[in-house]
Amino acid sequence: MKKHLAILLFLIAFVANAQTQFTYSGNATGTDTYATSITNLTSYGTTRGVVVDIKFTNASTGAATLSINSLGAIDIAGVGAGTIAANSIKRLAYNIVSGDFDIIGGGGGGGSSTYGGNSPTTVTVGGLASGSAISGNTYDAIIQAIVAPYVNPAFSSFSISGQSTTVEVGTTLSGSKTFIWGITLNSGAVSLIDLFDVTAASTLLSNTANDGSQAQTITTVQLNSNGSTQAWRGVLHDTNVIQNINSSTFTVTSRFLRFFGATASSPANSAAVRAISAGTFHTGATTFTLATGNTLTKFVVALPPGVTISTVIDVDALGADITSQYVLTGTVNVLDAGGTNRAYNIYEMNIGVVYSSSHNHSITTAN
Repeated sequence: MKKHLAILLFLIAFVANAQTQFTYSGNATGTDTYATSITNLTSYGTTRGVVVDIKFTNASTGAATLSINSLGAIDIAGVGAGTIAANSIKRLAYNIVSGDFDIIGGGGGGGSSTYGGNSPTTVTVGGLASGSAISGNTYDAIIQAIVAPYVNPAFSSFSISGQSTTVEVGTTLSGSKTFIWGITLNSGAVSLIDLFDVTAASTLLSNTANDGSQAQTITTVQLNSNGSTQAWRGVLHDTNVIQNINSSTFTVTSRFLRFFGATASSPANSAAVRAISAGTFHTGATTFTLATGNTLTKFVVALPPGVTISTVIDVDALGADITSQYVLTGTVNVLDAGGTNRAYNIYEMNIGVVYSSSHNHSITTAN
């Protein structure tokens, strides 16, 4: 009996002495530089490393470390962007040889051992592009990259409701504007976006919920010259893989109007010039058509400052060149959208008898 008891005590002592590896649990805070507190854990281990089940509050965005009870920040082998998902549980074992934490299977985290072969890959495999670096990544991460690669969220649209992208020179943009957007989530998670005034040194206007619409007071600006611009942009925040992605830029550009058409008298002031036609935005050297009609004998073209006529072709008179018949008569001050006088070049063509049917005058400007 005494002999049997001695053997039993020996076995108990042997097992107790051999069992130097324990599994602890904790919640890690931070991003990439993770930290946690675990009761009764006083070292990472000497003869065998400790094993810990860690719940990570935030996803990894690159290489990561873990510090437990302020014992020192230890590298977590094979971690890159997205290897650790937000609120996931990983089982880590301290490797006393390498001095790293290794992600191992189990622990509710679904981790796997890491690939230590050559990198990068030499061919495209599924979603893993040729040349991708895989050494040090977990096998789970590599397989996911092949069969279910992470697809970034993206803006499908971004604009301001009811706002034209081209306005007349002198226009003032102000007040509340309704920004509207669409986002394709793909693999991402987006709850918030930023609205930026790009022109005003990328000023943040609002951080708002990703609900597709936001009424926002903009910075007041007057576009006082041809080609002046005002631009805005949205920026989404992907919380699955911590990253920011820009929308396209919504830009408003100011342009002068040109006026042309048949008229009963020569225009002498701003109102008379604007009465010739509704006006068309002039964006640079172009060709447009003046339809003469068959009731009037005076045809007027009013062009913005610095713009001149290059050629005029009467399409309905066998392509006759009638450039010389459009005579520059001088300038007339035309008020822009902001009430500033602009010296418009006035061209006139006069005929003695009305056309029997309307002619199309093809007019080309020099700039």
